[in-house]
Amino acid sequence: MESEEALHLAELLCSRICHDLSGPVGAAAAGAELVSESGGDPETLELVSTSAAAASARLTFLRAAFGYSSQPQRTQALRTTVDKYFGSMAQGGVSPLSLTWTIAEAELPADAARLLLNLVMTGRDALPRGGVVAVTGGKVGESWKMTVSAKGEGARLADEARDVLIDGATATGPRGAQTILLKILSASLHLDLQTQVEDGSVILSIG
Repeated sequence: MESEEALHLAELLCSRICHDLSGPVGAAAAGAELVSESGGDPETLELVSTSAAAASARLTFLRAAFGYSSQPQRTQALRTTVDKYFGSMAQGGVSPLSLTWTIAEAELPADAARLLLNLVMTGRDALPRGGVVAVTGGKVGESWKMTVSAKGEGARLADEARDVLIDGATATGPRGAQTILLKILSASLHLDLQTQVEDGSVILSIG
């Protein structure tokens, strides 16, 4: 990747992080202001607590999905991170999401774990009205095979993701950032990335 492209990707990833955190952090700030004015109203305190927890869940997920790590990741810990991330979205008024998870191995290498989380994020973005994100995968010989399917009413690739995954274009906004990272991580692991869009579902496969 050329230095200018790498810089553009970094900028988009930062935009994505700021976008995902702005809701719960803003709500926590507003709640804290209300607490100072009301002297500790229980409903306001609950708002602050819930918003802070949502911000923490999103930050944990985004750090794992975009941040550097060389350490293997426990698959159960990854699932917990995704569960909490989905829960934080529901608290923000987004239609509810549910998760099914079938990964045979107890651990994933760092790059494979980051790749999986970016698949999950792309799948989650494909469900604007909520639905089910199903994660399956495991090791096949010396390689990996992973699939994330997003099924629900109105399931579709976000426009920015479609630009990158289907049309081969450069991402123009933060929602396309993780799809660029998907392609980079897939290539670094010598894995093929395939995207299948059907009525009511989006399926992302690595193998």
